Amino acid sequence: INLTALSYLSENSAGWLLRCADCAVIEWHEDDWRFSHDKFRDYLIQRLSTESLQVAHQCVAEILDQQPIQPIHGNEVSLAYHWGMAGNLPKEQHYAMNAGLQAIANGASKEGITYLTRVLEIGGLSKNQEASINYQLALAHYGIANLHLCLVHCRIALGRLGFKMPTTSVGYISNILKQLSQQHIPPLRALSRYRGRSQEDLRLVVQICVHMGQVLFLAGKRLETVLVSFLAVNLAKKTGKSAELVRAYGSVTYIYVFIGLFRIAEGYSKKTINIIESIEDSPARAYSYLISVSYTHLRAHET
Repeated sequence: INLTALSYLSENSAGWLLRCADCAVIEWHEDDWRFSHDKFRDYLIQRLSTESLQVAHQCVAEILDQQPIQPIHGNEVSLAYHWGMAGNLPKEQHYAMNAGLQAIANGASKEGITYLTRVLEIGGLSKNQEASINYQLALAHYGIANLHLCLVHCRIALGRLGFKMPTTSVGYISNILKQLSQQHIPPLRALSRYRGRSQEDLRLVVQICVHMGQVLFLAGKRLETVLVSFLAVNLAKKTGKSAELVRAYGSVTYIYVFIGLFRIAEGYSKKTINIIESIEDSPARAYSYLISVSYTHLRAHET
């Protein structure tokens, strides 16, 4: 029972609680008040008409909306639920998105998937927002070892941003050659269709591609791995000295080692080392150091 909401609804909430406790309707359990049995709560809810129940949910949502959001154990979940039951879809979507992102950040991937899936169901998002939500869903599915759905959401996210993945081997090879030419011939990169993209879009695409490349490599999909790694490094070069650039350099270094082009791999490894100390993003730096160590180990093994 939410005591904060109850205090707004009753001038004598303490007396109400004690009277209900005397009738064994509610009880004190683990430092909180709760219904002594779910059937009591369900019976009371069933007694309300649809209109009254909707008004009640809206009342509770408005009360909770006035309370500060806690950074870790926030009330976004409750707000999403009550606004949804009250029929206010924009507010439900807003809080469901916050709850989903917070759940994924805390490692609660399954809960995050539930909330963010609801965000997409409500709809009305821009393509960039849909891409971002699908990327977060990809991370969540990766967190529960569902590589298939992780890749599905990565592809959807790239598609929303205008980067559709090929469906045939010929298409992959053609796109790899295109990205390879842009990688080593700057004028071709300047004429590419992603010219003029916002920094936010470019960074998001690079993040998706780098993560997707790792998953594809684990899944044994070599052509797709090469393509997304080449695309990531071409786009990352337009983001300046960024965490995305460091990650993209690391990924493409590993790809060139994998296909045996060690001289090119060494060049990208040196580029990574030259900028890594200027990057404040610790996870990006750690990722790049890991790739650098792996590259050195593989290079020594080959020689």
